[in-house]
Parts: sequence; structure tokens; C-alpha cells
Amino acid sequence: MNDSATPLLDDKLDILWPQKGDALVTPSGDGFFLVQTRSDEQWETYVAAYRMAAERLVEQTRDGTMSINWLVFPIVFLYRHFLELRLKSLIWDADALDKKPVRRLDKTHSLVELWAICRLAIEKWSDNPPTSDLDAVGDTLTQFQDMDPRSQAARYTKDTAGKPSGLLGRQLNLKTFAETVTKTGNFLDAVSDEFSRVSNALSELSDGS
Repeated sequence: MNDSATPLLDDKLDILWPQKGDALVTPSGDGFFLVQTRSDEQWETYVAAYRMAAERLVEQTRDGTMSINWLVFPIVFLYRHFLELRLKSLIWDADALDKKPVRRLDKTHSLVELWAICRLAIEKWSDNPPTSDLDAVGDTLTQFQDMDPRSQAARYTKDTAGKPSGLLGRQLNLKTFAETVTKTGNFLDAVSDEFSRVSNALSELSDGS
């Protein structure tokens, strides 16, 4: 760069700027921020993390500032990814209960398609869940799917097909949105707990035979 060129930043401004030798991943620094990720391939960590992140962001919007109009994009993405991961984890849990190979779902992002598979598993392995509850979950997932069919609406202004994001120019009550997703999330989390109990019960029967 030409030394006579206009600097990108005024050196009097207190703004951090990259320096040669900056470390991206390092255990050094302020110990308060040191994290330790899990070493096992535990899907529950990812499922819970995206839900928690969405909930924390929703809490941050309570200050009433205009930032709520910006934060809606990551909030919607985080909630959608949480639901997608939860549905996939339930399908894999059901595959394990059925003693079937874990199916590939990495190219499937449709909440409606995943729910269709998941609902069959819930009806088979859960203790008579009310049809009204299952229908309500399906309705919420369908509404989310209509707004964001490919999990791209909160990340890009257009999807891969060139269609505008379903979030653009939309009005939504973020509190109502979060509460509705939370209800569905609570139901699906309860199903996960039920599948875990069934798995443990089957293991005990197998060990006792």
C-alpha cells in the first residue's frame, strides 16, 4: 500500500484493527471467556445451544430500541435451526429405537417434511400423544416453513432460486413469535425425553433377558 494513501481509519479513533499475529483460536486471554467444547458427537448440545441463543437475543430486545428490527433476522434463524435440529435428532432417536441405520438428513431442511417423518415416530413410540397437540405442532412448523422454506430467509435477501426473503417487509410480533416457537420446542423436547426413557427401558429389558 502506498504510504501516502489516505488511511482507512483516523488513528485518534478508539477502534480495534487487525494486527499481524492475532490468534483466532487460543486458550490465552481473559479466563472468564475461556470455553471448552464437548469432545463427543452429542447432538443435544447443538439443539440446546441454538434455542438458548435465540432466547437470549429475544431478551435483549426488551430495551425497546430499534435494534429489534435488526435482531429479528438472527432470532428467526436460530429458532428455525433449533427446530430443524430437534426434528432431525428425534428421527435419529426413533431410528435407533427401530434398530435401523441412522438415515442421512444433511440435505433436508424442510420442517414440514421432517415433521411428517417425526410425527409417525412419535405416534409409534410415545404414550398416546393427543392428536390436537400433534396438529398444533404441525401448524406451527407449517407456518414457519411458509415464511422460510429453505432456511435462508433470515440469512440472505434472496434464496438460491432468486426469490426474495419471506422476512422482507414483514410485520411480526417478536414476543408472540418466540412464545409460539417455545411451545412447539417444549413439546418436541418432551418427546426427546420420552424417547430417552423408552430407550433406557428397552435396554433394561434386553439386559434382563
